[in-house]
Amino acid sequence: MARSCPVAAFFTFIGSIGNIPLAALLYGHGVSFAGVMAFIFSDLVVLPVLRINAAYYGWKMSLYILLLMLSGLVLVSIILHYAMVWLDVLPQIGGGQAPAEQEFFSFDYRFVLILQL
Repeated sequence: MARSCPVAAFFTFIGSIGNIPLAALLYGHGVSFAGVMAFIFSDLVVLPVLRINAAYYGWKMSLYILLLMLSGLVLVSIILHYAMVWLDVLPQIGGGQAPAEQEFFSFDYRFVLILQL
C-alpha cells in the first residue's frame, strides 16, 4: 500500500490542508513512514501542476519533471525512513498503545498551552 500513496495523491488532489491529517490517518492504519512521507511530499506532483508545467514547457519536459519529482520523493522518503529507523527516532502513533487505550482528550498542561495559542 505504501507504494500507491504518491499515485493516489496524484489522482485525488485534496489540497495541502488535508494532507497532514490524512497522512496521520494512513500512518495510524499501518502505512509505513516512508509511504506517509512520500504522500506528504507528493503535494507538488499533482495533475493541475502537471498541466501548468505542460503549458509553459511542453508535455515532454513536463513528463520529465514529473518523473524526476516522483522518483526523488520516493527516494528521499525511503532514505528518511531508514535514517530514522537507524537513529531509532521513528515516530510511534499513540506511544505504541492500542487505539482503545489512548487518551484523546484530557485537562492537563497541554490544554492550557493550546488555549494560549
